[in-house]
Amino acid sequence: MYPRRYRDLVDPKATSDDEADPSGRTIKGQKVFLINKRPERSSKFEVFIRRLDKKRYETAQMDSRKRWKERPRELPSQPKQTAYPTLPSNMPIDYFDHEYYNSLQPRLRHDITNTKIALLPDVNLSFTGTADEKLTDQVFNSKYGAEVLMKYNLVNEAEFDEDDVELSGVEADMEEYNDDVDMSTRQNTLAASDEHGSPPGKFEATRTRTRPKPDP
Repeated sequence: MYPRRYRDLVDPKATSDDEADPSGRTIKGQKVFLINKRPERSSKFEVFIRRLDKKRYETAQMDSRKRWKERPRELPSQPKQTAYPTLPSNMPIDYFDHEYYNSLQPRLRHDITNTKIALLPDVNLSFTGTADEKLTDQVFNSKYGAEVLMKYNLVNEAEFDEDDVELSGVEADMEEYNDDVDMSTRQNTLAASDEHGSPPGKFEATRTRTRPKPDP
C-alpha cells in the first residue's frame, strides 16, 4: 500500500491528454498516442508519473489476473501543450512547478493547492519501498516540507482578501475611466454633428426643430 500523499497526486484532472501519432505508428496493432504537456507540472512530478505508469505496466505483465488494456502512449521530445488547461485543485504543492505557481494570481494560488508535499527528495526512488515512502504524511511533511515550501509564494486568507480589494478598486477605476471616455466621445460626436449637420437618421433625439406656425 502506497502512502495517501501518492494517491492525492493522481487526480483525474491532472492527467495529461494525448493525441494519435500523426505518422500512424502502431504497436501490436494498436495506434500510438503522443502525450501532451501540462505546463503547471513540476519536473519531479513528471518523473513520478512516468515511474507510476511503468510500475503499473510491469505489474500487469507479471500478474496473470490482470490484463493491460490501455493504449500505447509515449512522451515525445517536444510535446504539444494540453488542450485542457484548467488546473486541478487541492493538489500537494510540489505537483506544481514553483515558477509557474508563483506567476499565478494570489486567489488562484490559494485555491489550487495546499501546503502538503508528496514527492521524495530523490523522486527516482519512488515506488522502490524506501524508508521515506513508509513515513506517515504528517511525519514526511515535518521532515521535508519546510525546504520545499521555501520555493513557493504561499498565500493566506488575509493576503488574497487584500488583493481582491485592490483588484476591485482597479476594476472600478477602469470602469469609471471607460465611462469618461465614452461620454467624451459622445460629446465630441454631438459637437461635430452640430457644426457640420447630423447625418440623416442620426442624433435625431438630441436636436429638436420647431416649425413656424402658419398665420391664422
